[in-house]
Amino acid sequence: METIVKFDRQEVSNLEILNKNIFEVLEDYIHEKYSNLNTITSYTLYLTRYLEYIGIRILRDLQIPYPEIRLLTANFINSFSSDSTKRIVSTALKGFYAYLIDVYGYPKSPIPKIKLKPRSNKSFTASADMQEMKRFLKKLENRIILSRTDHLVYALAFTMATTSLRVSECLQITKDMAKNALIRIVQKQGRLRELDMPVETQQVIQFFLDQHPSSSDWVFSAENGEKLRRQNAYKYIKEASNNKLGCHSLRKSTIEILIEKGYHPHEVAKVSGHQGIEMVFYYDNKNTKTSIHKELGKFFKG
Repeated sequence: METIVKFDRQEVSNLEILNKNIFEVLEDYIHEKYSNLNTITSYTLYLTRYLEYIGIRILRDLQIPYPEIRLLTANFINSFSSDSTKRIVSTALKGFYAYLIDVYGYPKSPIPKIKLKPRSNKSFTASADMQEMKRFLKKLENRIILSRTDHLVYALAFTMATTSLRVSECLQITKDMAKNALIRIVQKQGRLRELDMPVETQQVIQFFLDQHPSSSDWVFSAENGEKLRRQNAYKYIKEASNNKLGCHSLRKSTIEILIEKGYHPHEVAKVSGHQGIEMVFYYDNKNTKTSIHKELGKFFKG
């Protein structure tokens, strides 16, 4: 941890830190706080653009009058047209300034309150019911003889459908995990998670590995042995479903199917890796009404 430095001090002992390159500070922050590759890439992009926008090169440059830096920050956030992007940028900036406050003694966060449309309480990602999922997976299974990529897509889709893992989490699965049928992954915000691999999933993965041996430690790897890139995984699933389903669709479909099968939301949350049941209800938008309340009349008037 760096020595805390108040930005209004000018002691000689502080000069080295005040002259520290802001992009080094940014890199320290990103890699200390985040492990998810998507978050790292997204936050680094937006924070780099922000620092370039307000003209910051070293820590000392942040000695901008508060009203001025607050206005610059507001203008930067509002330069994005999408509310979802504004929300991501605001979150990235809040985290970065909290880090500057904690580590370097920056006096006050300049992040303004931006009026944004409320988030929808339901996910509108496309999903499939049980029969549709079975047909989709069977279609992929029938294609495994065509190429290694087709076989990989089937194994990946089957794994996502039977574990409800995010695609970035599936791509963390190693050959040793498949061998031991025990998955150990890093989830969002750096949370470690361990779960048993279904026997059927282990069999599908092992058959893929047997048919297409490689020196890679990863189950889902490119032909050069490197871990499969997430954008390629998205592309493969989209193409295989004729653009009807994406990687996230498989996760959402699994959650909806479990709920429809009558499993308790707490159990579904454990399977999907959510910390609470709120996101379970966010995904489940097939049945937004229930008639259970009608039973209350019978309870109290029966």
